Amino acid sequence: MKRLLHLSCLTAILLAAPAAARTYNCVLKDARNSGWAPETLAFEVFEGDTTARAFDPITYSISGQLATAQVVTANSVRVSLNWKSGRYDNPKARPTRDFSGRGALPITFTATLLRGGNKILLRASPSGLNSFFTAKGACVESNAPLEQLIPL
Repeated sequence: MKRLLHLSCLTAILLAAPAAARTYNCVLKDARNSGWAPETLAFEVFEGDTTARAFDPITYSISGQLATAQVVTANSVRVSLNWKSGRYDNPKARPTRDFSGRGALPITFTATLLRGGNKILLRASPSGLNSFFTAKGACVESNAPLEQLIPL
């Protein structure tokens, strides 16, 4: 009877434990220095979830909170996330044939982390522009909660 009680308690504890989170802290380089792609990114993915939490300075400067990202792919090879910022007024924006260089635009971000070498590619697509901007970098996996990795 004691043995059954111990097994029941152990099962309850394991089921109540939160899923393991993988947290990544990334440094990015926007080769074109466009201002549309952030220089840092941190995100937290819980195994099996369809959403993740992400921090990038652009989205945070607009909303004041972490972004909820859609998990597109999460396997042993890669993690891909999508999220949107609010309307961002890029101080480095230059006029193009489809954009005057002034005005705030929402940005769709797509980040793909290759787990083997922890290399990351971020794609920033400002709404209404016919172009996108990329940043490449590297990430470090951390056991710390996401809130401890971001400069607030």
